[in-house]
Amino acid sequence: MGNKIKDLSEVEIGGQKYKVELNGGTKQEKYDIHLQNNQLNICLKDFEFSQFATALLVANRRMKRFKEQNE
Repeated sequence: MGNKIKDLSEVEIGGQKYKVELNGGTKQEKYDIHLQNNQLNICLKDFEFSQFATALLVANRRMKRFKEQNE
């Protein structure tokens, strides 16, 4: 894990707020992204974070569509 470059954002997942930080990576990876709060710190490689964020967006859209269809 490298040094913190900057804070990117703050997100809420499952009622918990997390800071999203961009960190320097290793020789194999350019960046690491940390999702963290006082209870948890998740370190993801840049491509893993992209997959994670995409999965959350898709799940959110599907849930909205499901709720609209069942109103």
